Amino acid sequence: MKKLFTLLALLTCFLGANAIEKVDVDIDFSTLTDISEWKHGWGSDNSWDYFDLDDGCLHFHSDEATANNYDIQLQPFPGVDDLDASYTITLTLRGVATGEQSQIWFAFSGSETPGWVDVTSDFQTVTFTDNVNNPDAQYFANSGSFLMQCGSWVGDFWIKSVKITHDEKEQAPVNWINIIENGDASAAWANPDAQVVANAYEGDGAETVCAYSKEYGYNENNPHAAFIEDGAFYTTTQPCEDMDGAAEEWQNQFWINFPRALKDGEHLRLSFDYKASEAAQGAGQGHRAPGDYLGGWGPGTIDFTTEWQTYTKEFDATADCHSIAFNLGGNGQFEKEITFYFDNIKLEYMELEEGWFVASTDTEDGDPAYDFDNAISFEDAGDGLIAATVGGATDDEWVNQIMISTAKGNDKGFKGATIKVDTSEGPIQNDPVDFHGFEAKGKTVIDLPVRGQWTIYIDEGSSLISFEKIVGEEDKPLLEIIPNPTSITLAGTARVEQDWDNQFWIAANRDLAQGEEILIEFDYYMESDEVDEAATDIQAHNVGADGNPTNYQYWGIDGVPGPTFTTEVQHYSKVFTVDANCKNMRSICFNMAKVEAPVNYTIENVVFMLNDRSEYLVDPEDEGTFAWRKIGRGGAYQYPAEPEPYVEPEYPKGDVNHDNEVGVGDLIAVSNYMAEGEESGYTFEAANVNEDEEVGVGDLITISNIMAGAGNEENQ
Repeated sequence: MKKLFTLLALLTCFLGANAIEKVDVDIDFSTLTDISEWKHGWGSDNSWDYFDLDDGCLHFHSDEATANNYDIQLQPFPGVDDLDASYTITLTLRGVATGEQSQIWFAFSGSETPGWVDVTSDFQTVTFTDNVNNPDAQYFANSGSFLMQCGSWVGDFWIKSVKITHDEKEQAPVNWINIIENGDASAAWANPDAQVVANAYEGDGAETVCAYSKEYGYNENNPHAAFIEDGAFYTTTQPCEDMDGAAEEWQNQFWINFPRALKDGEHLRLSFDYKASEAAQGAGQGHRAPGDYLGGWGPGTIDFTTEWQTYTKEFDATADCHSIAFNLGGNGQFEKEITFYFDNIKLEYMELEEGWFVASTDTEDGDPAYDFDNAISFEDAGDGLIAATVGGATDDEWVNQIMISTAKGNDKGFKGATIKVDTSEGPIQNDPVDFHGFEAKGKTVIDLPVRGQWTIYIDEGSSLISFEKIVGEEDKPLLEIIPNPTSITLAGTARVEQDWDNQFWIAANRDLAQGEEILIEFDYYMESDEVDEAATDIQAHNVGADGNPTNYQYWGIDGVPGPTFTTEVQHYSKVFTVDANCKNMRSICFNMAKVEAPVNYTIENVVFMLNDRSEYLVDPEDEGTFAWRKIGRGGAYQYPAEPEPYVEPEYPKGDVNHDNEVGVGDLIAVSNYMAEGEESGYTFEAANVNEDEEVGVGDLITISNIMAGAGNEENQ
């Protein structure tokens, strides 16, 4: 049943068309005494060692450049939670460079804006805009982080302040509906034995229990319904020293559990009260069932104090998220008993008008904005279908992109309830009987084949959708799916060290743009005397400085898995979307050294084209030049040339640090190996100079003899 707006709500919605400025980040470093809560850089582990607070600024100092600018990279400010606007970023900074580099590289929300920024000796204000005001799902793949890379900078620079703002349309007020049961801990659990074992809920109503906890050594380390005392949930952590690295952080945990798995992109609001028996931290992350790590959206690191605080945040859900975990052993807390308290847990959705609605735009007119307030309602079209028509009869009214939602009355609510059309069996066409499946997926646009006036038909019961053009541009002919018959084999060597020791690339004939849907198909099989199957990984690569399409760009592509080769011929077929991490990619790279044994991999009958079948990315008649190969850590070669395996360079006997000479540095290297083993950065093979199968004083003596030229042939 539809929930209709009141006249007041409609009037507010109309008046709310004016834009207002929202401040997302506003930091004056002179007001801070600690920056530890932001130390979440993802470059070198010691990136933050270069930073401190100095003279009211975030201060960086380096005496020498690193090998790569990205060796020092971090996110120095809190990010933006909702990438759905045109953001203005303002930095005030100055620097004194003692090296050759006079610029620092910045990027916002996964883009390359602004890139390199000139730094002067006097404070200057740098302002730039990053427009991510596009509801396409790819734009929301990245968090709104602000990335800094400064490994090339030698000297000092100071950042005085940073501010990030965006203009936002004022929205009509909405009512929020809570779906959490017993979130105020006012009642004892109706199902006190509820727990999660092997990622599965156990016990009647276990899915609806809103709070779980895990204490090291208790309940066989399974999450259980959280303890309740004095109207609050609590857990007391148990010390868990001498464990393997970061595992100590999650041996004690608390979960806020949702009564159902969340839909991808739906817009929700999470709130809760929290405190602890002493100052502490808890890092939040998404899980499926408690204990089943998922990733995606999380509340970040929460700073607990002995006083109650309240957390409230609107967020866009990650698909299948069923709980939010707080890891309670970080920050050295795994050695302590600390009691963490939670209360008044709520997960809320917007109460909006329910039904089926479509908003449309023309991305070619230079202003592809959507008017969600005036989205068109679907109406009964007979034969079990509902239908809606978008766009007008004339050229200036035509549209080529739509969003279809099951909610209306708030922009975020509309976008959080959209659907995604399944085009894996073929592209959208101008054909009312060509039905495609669809699924719920927030913040998803649907690209129409051409500009025009379109009628959309939906079969609600079967989750099917079709499209019919009333007037508009001429339909584009569909290219045939023609496999390229070239058969190419990569004769892989035994794994040396990494999954990417052997690699195979399928390269497109141009860079691929963000948001493009790509169809990739091929047949594949393997030959090996040692293994029966071999899995692979997929990476996105772009064109490097050498002009080859084999330059690493990103570890994955839209969640597309790599094929597992067997001795039987199999067929691989996937449709993937080029997301923000992979924009301008040129090739798909398969890592083919996941198994230790040498394997001969064969790929043939390649199809690589746009999924709307408007363009070939690999010419069906190409004679294999789209393929590149690498074996044994060697260089990449374009077919038909054969790749050459990597050959470890030969170093003089005693050259432990591989600087092509034997000297004091090698004595130090052996000493370091004696103290730290291979954690010193040197190998046993290099440090075992006298070849007695142990590293010790004898190797130091042998190196000294070589330096003095006094050894015999055995140690020369």
